[in-house]
Amino acid sequence: MNKINLIFTFLIVVLLASCTEKEITIPEYTPPTTDKAILIEEFTGVQCTNCPNGAKVIKAMEEKYGDIIVPIAIHNSDDFSLPIDSSKYDFRTKIGDKVFSIHSSSSIPKPAASFNRVFFEDAEEIPVPPTVWQSSLNTELQKPNVAYLDMILDYNSDTREVKVTATVSPVTDLKGTFKLSVALTENKIIDYQKIPDDGGKSKVIEYEFNNVLRDMITPFDGELIGSDLKKYDKIVKTLSYTLPEPGDLWIPEHIDIVAFITGGEKDSTKPVLNAIKKHLIE
Repeated sequence: MNKINLIFTFLIVVLLASCTEKEITIPEYTPPTTDKAILIEEFTGVQCTNCPNGAKVIKAMEEKYGDIIVPIAIHNSDDFSLPIDSSKYDFRTKIGDKVFSIHSSSSIPKPAASFNRVFFEDAEEIPVPPTVWQSSLNTELQKPNVAYLDMILDYNSDTREVKVTATVSPVTDLKGTFKLSVALTENKIIDYQKIPDDGGKSKVIEYEFNNVLRDMITPFDGELIGSDLKKYDKIVKTLSYTLPEPGDLWIPEHIDIVAFITGGEKDSTKPVLNAIKKHLIE
């Protein structure tokens, strides 16, 4: 009996040990690493004869650096952006004027561009002339990435509704107030543009416009995502937008969605911390 009791006792101990709850360790959320992308907001116009050359510079940057260059071409309301007699479209938008107001309180020479909405010490405004575009880009490329940003697009071709799910996650603690902005741009728009002629005047040509700001899904100054963000916080925002009925414009295959994070201790609309661009239809 003693031997049987010992065996029985041993089995009870084993069974009890096997039923003891073990603490489940949930690993800390760590966002995937991504490059820091540079948002380039280019201020341009159909009556700006030098603006096509500015667009070429930005295109060359895209070809050299790839997806980390995220351009938006903004036609805000000034004389340079007035449609010309042969224009089919008016690229000026109220949202473009509001975005411009974040950068400057007065008119500026065009072409001009901002790089992550950073004010460079030797500049008079945030948008800078093409002569310093490369140096401005180099400065921003040297800064570390402080926030992960990704987005998933879901487009319904029947309803023309696009759903944007954006994920933001700091890779370090961030002090201040921060916002997410989501814009729609359109490519391959053929219309008329002024360029210099050989005599130093101007002529009008058919021209392909790309990265044209068409509208924003968020308010022009972004949608609040939080304040004093902690490292590896995970913030998910889902937004929706219905494209206008197509004509010669609003072609889904030509639409890009651009998202970017802004903010800090001084201003929630600048600088830009990271950006991303995706085609609506791949």
